[in-house]
Amino acid sequence: MNDERNRPDGGGRGSGPGPEKPNESTGFWSPQWDDDDAPPPPPRRSAGPHPASSGPPPQGGFPPPPPGARPPGPPGPPRNGPGGYPPPPPGPPQRPPGEQPTQMIQQPTEMIAPAEPEFPREPTLLTHREPIPAGYESDAEGFDDPEDGPTEEEERALRKKKIWRRVRRTAYVLTGLAILGPIIAFIITYYMVTIEKPEDYLAKQNKTVSLLYGNGNEMSKIVPPAGASTFVRHDDIPEIVRKAITSTEDASFYENPGFDVVGILRAVWNQATSGVGGGSGITQQYIKLSTGEKDNTLKRKWVELVKSFKMSVQQDKKQIMEAYLNIAQFRAGTIGIDAGSQALFGKSVKDVKDPAEAALLAAVLQAPSRWDPERNKDGVEERWRTMVLARMAKNNVITQDQAKNLTFPRTEPRKKPGSGVSGPMLHIQEQVMDELEARGIKEQDILNKGLTIQTTIDEGAQKAAMEAVNKVMGNNVETLRSSLVAVDPKSGGIIAYYGGENGAGIDYAKQVQEPGSSFKPFVTLAALEKGKGLGEFYDGTSGINMAGRTWKNSGGDSSCTKQCSVRDATTKSVNTVFVRMALDVGTTKVASAAHQAGVEETINNKKTLVGENGGAPGAEIAIGGGLTAVRTIDMANAYATFANDGTKHKAHFVKDVKQGDKSYVTDYEKTNFGDQVAFDANDADNNRNLARNVTESMLQVASYSKIPLKGNRPVAAKTGTNQYLETAQNSDAWTVGYTPQVSTAVWVGSDQPMAIKGNYPRGSHDIYGKDEPGQIWKEFMDSYLTGKPVAKFEKASPIGVYNEPPKSTTASPSSTTPATTTTPTDPSSSPSKPSSSPSRPCRPWEIGCTRPTTTKSTPSNGNGGGGGGGEGEGQGRGIGVPDPRGGG
Repeated sequence: MNDERNRPDGGGRGSGPGPEKPNESTGFWSPQWDDDDAPPPPPRRSAGPHPASSGPPPQGGFPPPPPGARPPGPPGPPRNGPGGYPPPPPGPPQRPPGEQPTQMIQQPTEMIAPAEPEFPREPTLLTHREPIPAGYESDAEGFDDPEDGPTEEEERALRKKKIWRRVRRTAYVLTGLAILGPIIAFIITYYMVTIEKPEDYLAKQNKTVSLLYGNGNEMSKIVPPAGASTFVRHDDIPEIVRKAITSTEDASFYENPGFDVVGILRAVWNQATSGVGGGSGITQQYIKLSTGEKDNTLKRKWVELVKSFKMSVQQDKKQIMEAYLNIAQFRAGTIGIDAGSQALFGKSVKDVKDPAEAALLAAVLQAPSRWDPERNKDGVEERWRTMVLARMAKNNVITQDQAKNLTFPRTEPRKKPGSGVSGPMLHIQEQVMDELEARGIKEQDILNKGLTIQTTIDEGAQKAAMEAVNKVMGNNVETLRSSLVAVDPKSGGIIAYYGGENGAGIDYAKQVQEPGSSFKPFVTLAALEKGKGLGEFYDGTSGINMAGRTWKNSGGDSSCTKQCSVRDATTKSVNTVFVRMALDVGTTKVASAAHQAGVEETINNKKTLVGENGGAPGAEIAIGGGLTAVRTIDMANAYATFANDGTKHKAHFVKDVKQGDKSYVTDYEKTNFGDQVAFDANDADNNRNLARNVTESMLQVASYSKIPLKGNRPVAAKTGTNQYLETAQNSDAWTVGYTPQVSTAVWVGSDQPMAIKGNYPRGSHDIYGKDEPGQIWKEFMDSYLTGKPVAKFEKASPIGVYNEPPKSTTASPSSTTPATTTTPTDPSSSPSKPSSSPSRPCRPWEIGCTRPTTTKSTPSNGNGGGGGGGEGEGQGRGIGVPDPRGGG
């Protein structure tokens, strides 16, 4: 075999190609040559059909095809049985270019040695394949060649690979930016911001603030106190005071780098989820106060954070604490902790050693106006005890026993701030400041920027309110107190406000009182929501046993009979009907109806309209007694929702805030006090109709109580009284009513629980809803509405039984409750139980505890009504011993 391969003539098997095997990519057979003596590879063959007996194409290849024609294909190897293709014979001698072969010589076992090419080539490696010219391969016909490009699946995989490559690269870039971006931004911001010194801040606190009426006329000015601030050094502030403040505001102040990381993360989360920030430490609070920036944005928090860090780098903790305490406000009208201490305790902060006093300074710091002890003692004492003292104990500043047993400190009366107003107008000014403070605009910011505040107060309405109160109460009993709030139903803006004669004293319009029968429309609303209409009959007789006790009407009146409609029961204020209704729908539903209308759900962080220990209200809620307590402003606002066909707003004092000619807060009133659907967010027609039905139930009350408006102007109203203990007298009296243009609530009572007597317009008399409060309400409404068009209420569509059915000789199903029936106050609650501890004295609002036996009073002198509060006031009915805490 070796000799044959080395023959000099090139013949024999050894001179030809080696054993052949098919090419894996094309399927053709090709010879395997030894590396040393392999001849040059034959030229490429063009694709085409293979003649049955043709040999391989001559070396030199085929000439290019003429234009438009396909090149001739090489003959294919003949099939030799089912086994496939035999090895191809050696190619013929090479022909000159352009000359076509005329005959193919078939060599079944050997190939003729190819002629030497004109230009010799290097031997082809076994793994090498000469590329096929594009033109030939693309135009080949019938040639079973593999596809030129990747398959569709391969293309998809390739595209996916490219996409993920881009995603990875983008992620790398973003990760880098996330790490480096904040660092670069922090560095840039750090060198751009400056920190204001406390001395410079205090020097700017000399701008006058203007308060305007709703029409743009000036109402008052707020003039900052001159020279009232005394700068106190850090070491002169007692340690107990500093620790009380840090425990409350920033427990890690002396260790953190200018900000609390946890607090910042909490603020970012709050911003992302609810739009409200939070988590500022003492250093950040100083920055916030000194700059006056209040926007709840991440940009502001970012700049604040950088400034806080820069301040911590440039100043030590003592300097920062000193700066903060000397510009912070601790009582309205003062700036700095020393001035605040003087105003609260009558002494310098240097002399404050009592932990209770130190805790109070920390308690009022968050909102000096809202937490003023003279204006809101219950609220600030709750905060002082449950929050400040608890945190001081947690941080080991005081013991747990001290936190539980310390006594709330005595405070000094407030001094009237420098202002252009006095008396009742001061309450409006303070309510304006409270409202802005609750929305993040503190008095310090207002003074620092010299803001102009346009209020919602109507100049004419305010004048009418003060004149009405002075007319009725000016020469009245000295112990009487009163309040009046009038609300625009279309906006919720308070157009008139009277909280008391002493503007520096208690604001009675914001103090909770028991509303008596003026609360009954909320029972009607709850029943309407359950499908019970104004024509439903109930047992209106006095002395019905329900919820474990006997309920009476005013003076024991049973004139509404056993078939008393809701409409008549409202006009005559029949207690037994409303107790039955409240028990039917559930007392929690009654409370919910009041909240829907606009009665605040929490006051001073305590839930309203709840029973003992926060449970379901007792049945007394039906007649506004027991633990039921509301404010004058709440009643005016809730009735305004009825006047506005079920669209409510939060009652407010501010219409716009400007700094110079520009708005300080964009769309202040619209943003903060926009329209809200009160009763049925899913059905606008039902929502309106619920309000209109409640209005319909009260249309006859003013005339029945002899306080109609001039010209018989349509008005919906309800009076009420709250009985004083078990006497036939009252401790609170109300009139609340509205037209489509205005809703007004008036309260008359006293500072202390006591029976109230008045003298307007006649001699001394017990006060009921139609008396002093009714007269003030009528005087104001007539005066304010003079010259305004008579607006009529929209007609209500029936809900349930709207018109009273003909009365029969038998009681209706809803009034057949036996006298001995015991019904729970709520479907899920248990019956009320009388107190079993007669040794403890009864509190005024408690029901069921043992009280001293009383005798019936003498017949009425013509005032009518009674502690049970029937709206039969003025009807001359005799007064029996009414039910405890009965409405009026």
